[in-house]
Amino acid sequence: MKKIFVLAAMVLGVSAAYAGDSEPLKAITKSKTYAEAETLLNSTLDQLASPQEKAKAYNKLYELSIKDFETVSAVIAENQKAAVMKTDQKAYDTASYYNSAYNAVKAAVECDKYDGQPDAKGKVKIAYRNDEVRLQKLMQARLELVNAGQWIDGKNDESGLLKYWGMFLNSRNTSLFEKLPKEPFLGQVAFYAGAYAERAGQFEQADKYFDIAMQDPEWAEKAQNAKFEVAGKNLKTQADTLRYIGQLKELYTQKNSEVAFSVLCKLYSSSNMTKDLNALVEDMLKKNPKNFLALAYHTQAVADSVARQEENQNWDAAIEAYRALLEASDGSQAFVYAGLGQCLCKKAGLVQDRKAQKALFQEALPHLERAKELDPDNANNWGYFLYVCYGSVYSYNDDRAVELKNRFGF
Repeated sequence: MKKIFVLAAMVLGVSAAYAGDSEPLKAITKSKTYAEAETLLNSTLDQLASPQEKAKAYNKLYELSIKDFETVSAVIAENQKAAVMKTDQKAYDTASYYNSAYNAVKAAVECDKYDGQPDAKGKVKIAYRNDEVRLQKLMQARLELVNAGQWIDGKNDESGLLKYWGMFLNSRNTSLFEKLPKEPFLGQVAFYAGAYAERAGQFEQADKYFDIAMQDPEWAEKAQNAKFEVAGKNLKTQADTLRYIGQLKELYTQKNSEVAFSVLCKLYSSSNMTKDLNALVEDMLKKNPKNFLALAYHTQAVADSVARQEENQNWDAAIEAYRALLEASDGSQAFVYAGLGQCLCKKAGLVQDRKAQKALFQEALPHLERAKELDPDNANNWGYFLYVCYGSVYSYNDDRAVELKNRFGF
């Protein structure tokens, strides 16, 4: 009789265990494929009775996807041996392989989120996180996400790259992976993921990835500079702008950051904050008289000042500024040559002596030709002035002058 009672208790215990699983969970756990289980889970998630049921459901997705991943992993391992032995290799679906790695990590992270929540009695009983064998499999799948990103980037699919690298990076700080040693290439992946996210207009994600990259000393400075550039593209209110300017000022003052200086110049210029711009440029030129960007803003300010004078325009100051800018340049900036040529031509237009005037046009000519060579599509910067130079130095019947006249209608 005692044995019967014990057996009855065991049966009741088993029945109670199964009774605890809701019908939606039973359907999910009976699924044979990842796609089937995912469809069921997505449609019945709210019907699952507890966090523990949701954890169990997501673990089923993990099991199905890691099975697919391991199947192809075995084929890859066999192919590596076959390559050495120079025997036939088996074909496999690369996209499916990487997707199964992605699905395994995604499902495991979701499983862990619910696995760490208290049950109906308020107790937390971790069922999956501490399984070392499971964790080793997940680590392998997660590392494959880096290769997946590189593979799909080779197909010019930037959204796919962000999918794979995003999962690799976003999963890093979850309770499932946070205690593991950091990968030596984490900062590099984070930096380039941030760059791709910025290009895609995903500024919040880009900022997040740059934060991860900043934890790597090798990538910290580049990531910080990129982070400031992203912040400048995501300003929504005047308060955001003022706070951003304050951060840039601090970075420029403390570290003499070239990026902070550049962004501040753009902000001041676009906001017509002329006094702030001039003060910033003057400060940079005191620190580094050869700083090209500072010289460029200074030169433009001098040229604009001369142009605003209604009488007695003194183009010598602008010419001198452009010569200093040209000396500091690497010879590839068309606007420097165009600006210098324009200023020489404008000075020539004010000179009464024909010989001196021709000499100025002759001096301007090679600069304008160089501007045309470097930036042939931007004729507004060199077209008319080059036409005047050809006409004044040679003749307006010169073939070069005639060609420009016919082309632009001078």
